[in-house]
Amino acid sequence: MYLQDIQESCESSMVSLERLLFSIATDARSHVEVLRQVLPMVVRIRQQELSYRQELLTLGLKMSERLPLPEASGKRRKSRPARDEEGDYECEICRANLFVSLVVPFMSSDIILVSTIG
Repeated sequence: MYLQDIQESCESSMVSLERLLFSIATDARSHVEVLRQVLPMVVRIRQQELSYRQELLTLGLKMSERLPLPEASGKRRKSRPARDEEGDYECEICRANLFVSLVVPFMSSDIILVSTIG
């Protein structure tokens, strides 16, 4: 419930939960017991993401693009959404840090969390 309270507060956080969990899951130094605890959360994030993407297709999503990871520095195209100071994308509506996916409405510069669309 605590994490849900943070999400509903519409205040930005230091790092997204997804980014933290995926970093732990892919770090070779992570202890096996930690990985056992993280795995169900990563699986839940994946299932939710697949559900959101299916919903977007149903709503008429016409185009998608894979953006570079926040750590990747380099030249950005002007059409890409802006990042905050740390390099993470942030939802314009709920201020959540976006690591797994985001939506940018056509002809708009707003960045929106996928779950806020439905």
